[in-house]
Amino acid sequence: MRNELLVIEDAAVHLSILRKIAAQAGFNTTDVSPVDAASIVLQKRNLDCVMPDLSLDNRPGTEVLELNIDSPFSKPIDLMRLRQTLKQIAQETDCRRLVRAAGW
Repeated sequence: MRNELLVIEDAAVHLSILRKIAAQAGFNTTDVSPVDAASIVLQKRNLDCVMPDLSLDNRPGTEVLELNIDSPFSKPIDLMRLRQTLKQIAQETDCRRLVRAAGW
């Protein structure tokens, strides 16, 4: 089973790069650009990871999450670090699924 990633991004070039790296790390990617659209997706979908643009439409993409952000990426994004981070998240998510399936 592939992991689900939501990317909140308005730059087409960045989005294209993020999709490619996410796919390599084992993620299906859903992308949105308005922050309000992200709220709708978050209510309807079960996502494993969210990657918000920190300055989107003059509003931070993190506004929709109301969560603490762990090690944000600044632009230009370090693609190697992004790939490693997404692979780590995918592995951790897979482990949590196995634990739930085993009833632990």
